[in-house]
Amino acid sequence: MGVIQRLDAHTVNQIAAGEVVERPASIVKELLENALDAGANRIDVTLAEGGKKLIRIVDNGCGMAVDDAELCVERHATSKIRRAEDLQAIQTLGFRGEALPSIAAVARLTITTRRSIDSQAARVRIDGGERHPTEAVGAPPGTTVQVEDLFFNTPARRKFLRSSTAEGSACAEVIWRLAAAHPHVAFSLTQGKQISFRSPGNNKTLETLSAVFGREILPFLLPLTSASPEGWTLKGFVGNPSLHRSNRNHQNWFVNQRWIRCRSLSQAVEEAYQGMLPGGRFPFFVLHLELPPETVDVNSHPTKQEIKIDRERDVADFTRQAVAQTLRARSLSRSLWSGAPEREQGNTGTTVSLPEKKEDGERWNQDRLLLVRERAASPSSLPEQPEQPLEYGARLDSGNMESTGSLHQSPPKWPKEPPKGYVTGDHAGSLADSPIVTPDECRGYEMPEAAPEAVPLLLARDVADWIPIGQFRRSYILAEGDETLFLIDQHAAHERVLYHELKERYLSESGECASQQLLLPVTVTLPPAEFQGAIESIAELRDAGLILEHFGGNTLLIRAVPVGLPPGEEEGLFRDILNSLMKGVRDREVVRGAALSSLACRGAVKAGKAMSHAEMSALLQQLARLEGVDTCPHGRPYLLRIDRAELERRFLRS
Repeated sequence: MGVIQRLDAHTVNQIAAGEVVERPASIVKELLENALDAGANRIDVTLAEGGKKLIRIVDNGCGMAVDDAELCVERHATSKIRRAEDLQAIQTLGFRGEALPSIAAVARLTITTRRSIDSQAARVRIDGGERHPTEAVGAPPGTTVQVEDLFFNTPARRKFLRSSTAEGSACAEVIWRLAAAHPHVAFSLTQGKQISFRSPGNNKTLETLSAVFGREILPFLLPLTSASPEGWTLKGFVGNPSLHRSNRNHQNWFVNQRWIRCRSLSQAVEEAYQGMLPGGRFPFFVLHLELPPETVDVNSHPTKQEIKIDRERDVADFTRQAVAQTLRARSLSRSLWSGAPEREQGNTGTTVSLPEKKEDGERWNQDRLLLVRERAASPSSLPEQPEQPLEYGARLDSGNMESTGSLHQSPPKWPKEPPKGYVTGDHAGSLADSPIVTPDECRGYEMPEAAPEAVPLLLARDVADWIPIGQFRRSYILAEGDETLFLIDQHAAHERVLYHELKERYLSESGECASQQLLLPVTVTLPPAEFQGAIESIAELRDAGLILEHFGGNTLLIRAVPVGLPPGEEEGLFRDILNSLMKGVRDREVVRGAALSSLACRGAVKAGKAMSHAEMSALLQQLARLEGVDTCPHGRPYLLRIDRAELERRFLRS
C-alpha cells in the first residue's frame, strides 16, 4: 500500500479553515466584506468575549434566496466570479467562496437572510461542519450572520487565541479601517452591552475620519487629489508633519476600496516626508488609490491583505510625487502653546485645558483663574488637578492615539449654525478651548472636505518681510511680522537653508554628490561588522560623495569628501552615512539625502553663536526661498509663532 492518501472532506475543510480563519478578526473581515459586496449601507457588529464566544453581523444588503443561502456554505461557491478569467479583474472584496464554509468548519454558524421581494427569510445552521435542515423564519430584508464558540471543535487552536480584550481590539481595527474606506456606510460595534464605535454613514469623509481617529486630528489633515495619464487616481488625506506617530499603525492604504498592506507604497509616502519628521517617527495618512482592476492581483495572499500591482515602482513614484507636492503647498509655522494638554469636559459643555504634569500646580491655578475670568467655566465645574489623562472625543483605540506634541490648531469651522453648546467667538481659538462634538451631533452640518487652517496661511516668501528683534540665549532668533511674533531656531533654520543649497549646487547630472580630494587622507578603523558593511556599500558611499580606499585590516582611508564639508568633519560624516546604510537603507536618493542632511548639519551655524542684525536678516531672506518646509533636514521644527491675540489673552488684556 502506498504512503500517499486522499484526505477526507472534514480534514480538507479544517486545513482550508486554517488558511482563512486565524482569529475572530479574520471572520469579521470576511463577513463585513460580504456585507459590503451585498450593497449594505448599514452594518451592525456585536462581539462577546472579543469574538471568541459570539460574532453577530447584521446588514441591510440585498439578501439571498433560499437556494443561494443553502449553496453559499459550500466550498468555492460564489456569486462574484464565473470563470478563471474573472480573476484577472476582480472588482469585489470577496470572490473565492471560502469564507463561509471555512468558518462553518470551526464554529457554530447561523445565517438568516431575506431578499426584499421575499415574504420569509431562510435560516441555515452548521455546527462544526454538521449541517442542519434549512428553516423558514421571519426577518427583515438583509442578512444576519452569527458565529458562536469559535474553535469549539479544535481546542488546540483555541488555546492560541489571545485575551478577549486583545481579540476585540483586533476586530475593532478591522471595522474602523473598513469604515474609513466606506464613509457612505454606517458601521456600529457593540462589545458586551456598550457601543464602542459608530460611524455616521453620511458619505462625509471628514466626519467618518473624526469618528475613527478622533476629531483632534482634523486640523492637521492635508487633502490630496492627484491623477496620472495611466488612469491612476490618488485621493485622501496626509498628515501635516506635526502629526506623526511612533509606528506605522496609523498608515492606511486602500486600493480599489480594499484595505491592504503594501511596503513599496508606504515607503514612497515616507520618502516624501524625508527631512520633515524626527527620527523614529512615521507619518499619518489615509489614502485611496484607484487602479484599473486588471493591473491588480488581489489573490496573491490567503487573507487578501497584500496585493501585487503591475508597474508597482511607477505607481510608487506617482504616489511619492503627489504627496511631496501636497506637503510643499502647506502653510508654515507652528503655534507656540502647542503641547497637547490633557482635557476634561466640564459640566457646562466646555472642554477645560489641564496641565501636562501634576507638579505644574502654579500654572494650573493660573489657567483655572483665567478660565473663570473669561466665563468659560464656573469654579465648581472645574475639576481638581488630574491624576490621569482623560479620554478626549469619541474615537476607537484611544489608548494608541498619541498627542501630536507640536501643532495645536483650531477645530473645523461650520458653514451653518453650529450644534448646541459649541463655543464660538473668543473661546473658539483652539481644540483645547472647544467642546467635544461627536459624529451624531455633526449630522446635518456640512463639514468641509478640506481640513481648514486654524491660522492664516503663511508662505515662505512672507518671511522676507519679517524684522529681526534679537536673539535669546544666542540660539533663537526673535522676529516680528504681521501682528505675530516668530521664534526661529538658528541652527535648524540654517541647516535647512544649507541643505537646500547643497541639493542645488552639488548634485551632478549623474546624481552623485560632487567630491573634493583631501590633501591628507583620513584614516578610519572600524569593528569587523561595520567594516564589512562599508566594503559592501562602496558604491552607495561614492554616491554620497565619499571615496574610500582599503588600507589594510579593518582600516579605510577617506580620500575624498563632498564639496563644502568643513575640515575635521570627515570621519563624522562617514559614520553618519554608514549608520544609515547599516540599517538597510539602499535607495540612492535616500542615501544622498542623508549625506546632504549630515553635511548641512555640520556646516550650519551652531547654537550659542552670537549673530549680528545683518546675519539674522540674511538668514530670514534665505528662508524666504524655501516653500512648504518648516523643519530641518532631520525633521526638527525651526519655526514657532505667537499671535498677538494669543499674547493678549495670556496677559488678560481685553
